[in-house]
Amino acid sequence: MIIWGTRRIQRPQLDAYISCGVRQLKGMGIKPGDRVALSAPTSAEYVVLLLSLWRMKAVACPIDPHWPPKMADAYAAKINARHFFKGGDVQKAVCFDARLPAPAVPGDDLALDQEVTVIATSGTSGAPKAAV
Repeated sequence: MIIWGTRRIQRPQLDAYISCGVRQLKGMGIKPGDRVALSAPTSAEYVVLLLSLWRMKAVACPIDPHWPPKMADAYAAKINARHFFKGGDVQKAVCFDARLPAPAVPGDDLALDQEVTVIATSGTSGAPKAAV
């Protein structure tokens, strides 16, 4: 369950949102194994986007939304992100329409050797570095 302010999203609803998010992301050309950079404030939509990326076996690459835009863009390029969701783009990538059917998504299991997230170090000794 996701609890965000007054919003409560139960597991069946969350699963439907994730499946819809997968459909949206595939429609944007995102494929399994693609590195997808995200730079947005934390929200229910952000969580659904992360879960959707993991379900479709894409690699989520969160970037601190407080970083200067040039720094975020340079980091996304450095880690070879094929897609970059910034701020309000996160809203476009997920779907909160409960009326849409939740299709079965094959292969929900992740392989132990599969990348799922690339995060940035704090950069205390210089520029932030990627950690898988």
